[in-house]
Amino acid sequence: MILVDTSAWIFLFDKRRGGSESLLAKQFYHSNQAPFAITDLILEETHKWLIHHSFPKEKALQILKQFIEENFATIIPLESGDRTLASQFLHKYLDQELSYTDAVTIAVMKRLRIKKVFSFDAHFDLFPGIARVPE
Repeated sequence: MILVDTSAWIFLFDKRRGGSESLLAKQFYHSNQAPFAITDLILEETHKWLIHHSFPKEKALQILKQFIEENFATIIPLESGDRTLASQFLHKYLDQELSYTDAVTIAVMKRLRIKKVFSFDAHFDLFPGIARVPE
């Protein structure tokens, strides 16, 4: 299983974003064989980004519906321990501007022993045992 971060979804959905990251994201998404997963926080962050960056609201809603139906990825429910561990990560990496969403994502990955995150966010590199893909 690979957890997919907001940054990857942005490069996949926003056609205005070009460049090597967008191409790499699309190639990886379509060639990957492992199942994808997200959390509700990533879903919220992705939807918020889409509606606040001149993305057509109807298209953003259509994408949200696809997420809710789990057509893109399995939605992993959060547990209270994830929030506790995320808080510890935020304290430990206070100087790194780590977001709560990223901290919870790492906590969920640790709990479920997920080793890969599909992301373009370098904050994930702070955590040993977590590999960002594509490389």
